[in-house]
Amino acid sequence: MTPSSAHLIKAKKILFSAKTKYQEIEIFDTIAFGKCLLLDGRMQSAELDEFIYHEALVHPAMITHGNPQSVLVIGGGEGATLRETLKYSSVKRCLMLDIDQQVVEASRIFLPRWNNGAFEDDRTEIIYVDAREYLETHSEKFDVILIDITEPIEHTPAHYLVTQEMYKLIQQHLNEGGIMAQQAGSTSISELQIFASLYRTIASVFTTARTLSLQIPSFSLPWGIILASDVKDPLKIKANQVNKKIQKIFSSDSLKYYSGEVHASMLVQPAYFKESLSKQGKIIFDDEPLDYTSFDYAIEIY
Repeated sequence: MTPSSAHLIKAKKILFSAKTKYQEIEIFDTIAFGKCLLLDGRMQSAELDEFIYHEALVHPAMITHGNPQSVLVIGGGEGATLRETLKYSSVKRCLMLDIDQQVVEASRIFLPRWNNGAFEDDRTEIIYVDAREYLETHSEKFDVILIDITEPIEHTPAHYLVTQEMYKLIQQHLNEGGIMAQQAGSTSISELQIFASLYRTIASVFTTARTLSLQIPSFSLPWGIILASDVKDPLKIKANQVNKKIQKIFSSDSLKYYSGEVHASMLVQPAYFKESLSKQGKIIFDDEPLDYTSFDYAIEIY
């Protein structure tokens, strides 16, 4: 479900349902996609294809960095972002900040394949806290920051995690040569104003901001990720270089989606997409947050 459309998936069984202080959590077993995690009625990941989303979120940033040793994960309660991050032997520490402990606990029980032991890894530390509050009161820096949060709709925990002020905090918490990856929502032609706002906000802070686009069947929409750094640029890494790094780091069956060719293809965007990034959306500030209801979705691209 997005602000302008909905996708229906037939469920076989409700495995878990709870309403916490922050959001509604639901885990369904479905016919088409297996187990699915929903937060506030919105698909977060599905058993059949979660590897597409999580590999795309994690590996372009990690490979672009080159030697990530310290990683911060913001959100990612089901543990799959941690799982992919910890595939790198270079990683010595991975701190995960999630505001809702019950998402993590439900995922431990009902979605064990997602985390695959990542919660118990000696390199993992989990703190249940508002990520922005934590960054405002701590000085630790990281090589890679992965932002795996829900869509920043009004009155949700993620609403103030996508402002220019927040990205300046992220920038301050990156080591020299560090890079961040942001789950940035749908890149559907009908909703590019939202994605463009996130892109323009991130690009207003970092020297380099690049967009990735991919297809996730359970989301029923094209999806986007934004990489940003003051030093690194994923466009400067060729497909054969990525493949050489993958062969060095991973066993042959570790990755099911990401490759050098996929790295390059996700960075290629059509003309209307590029034009939308320059003409649509707005820079998001704390006192001018993203308002999903303010956008006119039936716009002309040209």
